[in-house]
Amino acid sequence: MENDSLKFDPNTYTRTMKKADVFVIFLTLLILNADARPILAFYQAKRYPKSFSAKVKSLYQVERKTLMKINVDSLVDLDKKRNKNPKGSTPLQFAVAEKVGFNLNNSGQWDNLSNGRIWRLRIYSPGALSHNIEINHFTIPAGAELWIYNPTHKNVAGPFTSQDGSLRRSLWTPIIEGDEIVIEVFIPAGAYQAVVEISTVNKGYRN
Repeated sequence: MENDSLKFDPNTYTRTMKKADVFVIFLTLLILNADARPILAFYQAKRYPKSFSAKVKSLYQVERKTLMKINVDSLVDLDKKRNKNPKGSTPLQFAVAEKVGFNLNNSGQWDNLSNGRIWRLRIYSPGALSHNIEINHFTIPAGAELWIYNPTHKNVAGPFTSQDGSLRRSLWTPIIEGDEIVIEVFIPAGAYQAVVEISTVNKGYRN
């Protein structure tokens, strides 16, 4: 049975990010020539996703996308062989990317609230130690929020708002530990529909 933890406990809720995670993401963005500014969207304010306290459907009822399984030991061994190349070592890889095409219309689960709507999508990667995602089209209205977290609610990143994202309207999220993540979008009542296109999921195999 899946591990479903919807009861929010403020005492276990953490929104601190490891410095090593920030460094790894920053290097990745530089290599990909992406915008590093979204990292700064990991605010320190004591806030949390709406679904943690709202009366919404169980996480069991939220669509779960299962990605290709990764073999951590094989990937680590491959890295070791690659770095023995006499022509010089390559940058240390921490994840493998899988291309996807998830958005607010073709995936996930919507819930209605008195002050808006919540969309959630679960992504599961067997064998993965962590995840981070690329949103190649990120346009949300004022008052809307995007969050990414694991099902236990112990590792949470956000909120990402209309002020975040690159000039190309793209966004890279911080690393979330675990083999499953939840992406959540809140849209306030009366606001225009957001566009959130998830194009890449990085499946981590190093701590």
